[in-house]
Amino acid sequence: MKYKIQISKAKLIVLVGVCFFIAYLAYNSGPNPNYQLKLETSAPQEYWSFFSEGARKKLSVIQTITLKFQNPIANFRFDDKKYFIEVFKLDALADKPLDELIASSSNTDFMNNGITYLESGGPLFDVSFKTGKNKARHININLKGNNTHQIRNDSVAYFNSDFYFFAINYNKSDTTAIWATTGGRPPEIPTLALPIDILFIKKHGAIYLLIMSVNDSKTSLPANKLYDLVCRK
Repeated sequence: MKYKIQISKAKLIVLVGVCFFIAYLAYNSGPNPNYQLKLETSAPQEYWSFFSEGARKKLSVIQTITLKFQNPIANFRFDDKKYFIEVFKLDALADKPLDELIASSSNTDFMNNGITYLESGGPLFDVSFKTGKNKARHININLKGNNTHQIRNDSVAYFNSDFYFFAINYNKSDTTAIWATTGGRPPEIPTLALPIDILFIKKHGAIYLLIMSVNDSKTSLPANKLYDLVCRK
């Protein structure tokens, strides 16, 4: 005996919609497999070159994440695991002084709808990096925190803060390329403030982003710590 399944047009539309929704969730649950994610236990030599020989003795690589279409993201432990440092080479034009290329504000503008991010960082918060090709001709950093101060010149843009949230946007776009928060999700403002150093530096004809913070909320981060490690070695 043969059975024939009959589905009304309305039910068929709902069923197709559910299938598309499930496929969308699966696609956006992590990096696209076409990005060819790799995890390594070594870091590029150009990343090590930011630190003096003395500082290198206190550094160890946690992991380096490599994706197709994207530069490596290296994650280090520093000073007996008190701190973590991330190093990332931006895909950015280095033909302008950094004080012209990088603008800053203290609002919580954030847009990540439909975007896939790769999460890295330390034990207290993740830093989310937009996957894919992200060419930057202009950079805007939104940093929300307490006791924020900056050091700026043509080759360095350094920010220190007890932060709640930061977001980095490229090319005056609403789309957020890199972001982190100490709790919840934007536009929520968490109650936990953590010390952070954010350093953009022009070197080797390129622009790099370095981020330093603590591995324990009871640990302090001395003023200008990352700036001193990289710029005054």
